Amino acid sequence: MGKNSDSYVVITLKHEFDLVYEDEEGNYLPLDPVNLPDGAYMYRGMISEAHFPRTRTIGEDCFRMCMSLKVVDMPVLERIGDNAFEGCEALETLHMPLLQKIGNGAFKGCGKISFTEIGNLRTVGESAFEECSDVT
Repeated sequence: MGKNSDSYVVITLKHEFDLVYEDEEGNYLPLDPVNLPDGAYMYRGMISEAHFPRTRTIGEDCFRMCMSLKVVDMPVLERIGDNAFEGCEALETLHMPLLQKIGNGAFKGCGKISFTEIGNLRTVGESAFEECSDVT
């Protein structure tokens, strides 16, 4: 991620052609919407919804500390990396009907999750839902 924490990039996540991320040198690069890389949207406070119709995997720390993120809709998602949504305090709704694997601490600190549509889980990592007392 870029070193300047005072600047924000507002990213619309409803259309694949809008998908970009900032690399360590501050360059904006297109994302592969099938595999979201580690840390791609980390600390992006302006993101409120993430709609990725083709994404199958989410890398580690991908949406970590996205404080405004409320809705995640990923109908073909299969794997979530470690700490991918950690600290997303506003996160309420998950739609991931094909999900098979959740990494360690993936939803740690997401205390508002009350509705989830999660599919065919085979593996749930340690502390995946720590501090998520409302998960149903």
